Amino acid sequence: MRFKAEGAAKFLFMPLLTCLSLYLFPFAASSSRQSSAVTQTQSPPSDCPQLYSRIESSQWVGRTVHHTLSAGLTGGTPPKLEITYKWKVTPGTITSGQGSNLIIVEMPECECDLHVLTEAEGLEAGCQKSVEWGINDLCFYPVSTESYGAISAEEEKALLSKYASALRDKCWQMRITAHEKKGDRPGETLARAEQAKQYVVGVHGVEADRIIVVAGEPQEEHKINLLVFHGRFARKEGARP
Repeated sequence: MRFKAEGAAKFLFMPLLTCLSLYLFPFAASSSRQSSAVTQTQSPPSDCPQLYSRIESSQWVGRTVHHTLSAGLTGGTPPKLEITYKWKVTPGTITSGQGSNLIIVEMPECECDLHVLTEAEGLEAGCQKSVEWGINDLCFYPVSTESYGAISAEEEKALLSKYASALRDKCWQMRITAHEKKGDRPGETLARAEQAKQYVVGVHGVEADRIIVVAGEPQEEHKINLLVFHGRFARKEGARP
C-alpha cells in the first residue's frame, strides 16, 4: 500500500511540475528580453572633441608685434556645457580675450619666441582639456636682402654701410651667408664674409653678437647674401614644449 501511495504521489507531482514550468518559462524569457532591451538602448560612451590652439595672424603695432591666437573644438560630440578657455603665454601680455576662444598677445620688444598653454573648461571627464605648443620664428620679418659677388672693396663697403644703418636698432639682426664657387678651394668666400662682419662691427659700432656668418651651398660663382631681419638668432630654452 505504501508503494502504491508513493507512486500515486509521483504521478500527481509530475504534471504539477510540468504545468509550473510552462507557466514560469515565458516569464523568465520575457524578463531576459527586457533586460537585453535595456542594455541595447543605453547611450554609447561620449565621443570627445579634439581641442586645438593656433596662431591666426600677426601685425606690427609701433615697435612691437601683436599676435592673434584662437582655440576651439573639432569633431566628436558637442559639449553640454559652455566652454571657457584659459590662456597662458610666455613671453608676452594678453591684452584682450582671456576666457574666450580668441586672444591678442602683445610681444615684448625684440622677442620672437612664444610658448602657449590653452585650457578648456567644461568638457566631460576623460576628454583632452589642454594643449601646449611653442614657436620661435614669429618675428623673422626680413626687411632687406642683398646678394653680391665680384664687386670692388669700395662697392662692398658702401653696400654694407647702407644695411648697417638698420642695425642701429637693437631689435634688428644681420645674417651673412657665404656661397663658395663649385670646385674652388673652400673657405675663400667664407673668409670674405667674416671680413664684412668685422667692417660693420668696427666701423659702424654694431654689436658682434647681432651679426652671424654662415656657410651656404656652393654655387656657380662666389656669392654673399645679406639678410637684415627683426628678431633673434637662437631660440630661447623652453620656447617649445
